[in-house]
Amino acid sequence: MNKRTFIAVLMAVALIAGTACSAKKGSESSDDTAADSLQNEATAAGAPKAYPWDFPEGIALDNPEAGQYVLSPYTFYPEALAEEDDPGSKTLIFYSTTLTKYGDTHSTLDNLGEDPVEMPNSLIILLPKEEKAHVGDVLLTWWQSGSGLQRAIVTDASDPERPRVVYLDLNYGDDELANKYANEQLKPSSFDVLRDGEWQPGAAVAAFDGKEWKSGILIHATDNKVLMIGFSGVVYAYNRSDCRLIPIKQDLKVGDEVMALFVSKFTPGYKITRIDRRVGRVWIKKDDQKEKIVSILEVVKSL
Repeated sequence: MNKRTFIAVLMAVALIAGTACSAKKGSESSDDTAADSLQNEATAAGAPKAYPWDFPEGIALDNPEAGQYVLSPYTFYPEALAEEDDPGSKTLIFYSTTLTKYGDTHSTLDNLGEDPVEMPNSLIILLPKEEKAHVGDVLLTWWQSGSGLQRAIVTDASDPERPRVVYLDLNYGDDELANKYANEQLKPSSFDVLRDGEWQPGAAVAAFDGKEWKSGILIHATDNKVLMIGFSGVVYAYNRSDCRLIPIKQDLKVGDEVMALFVSKFTPGYKITRIDRRVGRVWIKKDDQKEKIVSILEVVKSL
């Protein structure tokens, strides 16, 4: 083999090796791109869904003022969006705080001295300033020696801006929390009076899911939709046409047959055995079951 032939052979071998190497690198690059694409798709598929409810996120709130008391799941909701695959199924406890800055769709809430939290307006309930109450009124407030949203009935309104109440969403009976904290005095501007027949935050609602009447606490309502707190603090959206308000002022009598709350739903077949309107409680019994005590917001004649 002469010198020129030998050089030509070396060049051919180098070219083949280089082509093979380039092909391998190209294949690795394509594989990496495909892997990245699959990873991105997987991330997107498992990513939390921002605001998962079929209800307007940025509703307008009535007469908002900085410093006003509000109820909101502000300690739960941002975490749910960041960490949960399905934030719509997470328990969201509505705690009390104050409004820092109002916005048309989202507002900023005080966060116990830390950085303020921005929340969608649909998950904020304003409590009006300088509201006055009367004995027998049902209020939306929070458990003021504990925490979390509560409805309550007024037992003493000698100071109408600081009424004394019995909480309706705490269990009632011997050694129960509602009895232990009975006649607790509320702070000024920390409650809203619930009006019978009005779709206002805090109203008791029954929503038909196609099979059962689910119990809920109204957060907000539009002409067509309802956003409510359901069993175990999970938030649900329903068509308003599938929902009914539970009346506050019902003509209930001992011996009446009613539907009453059982776990998460209104169930028929109960009979009233006793009523104490002062504390907003009804004693009911079904067949051979043990008598139980429910609030006036957990019983209804029919739906």
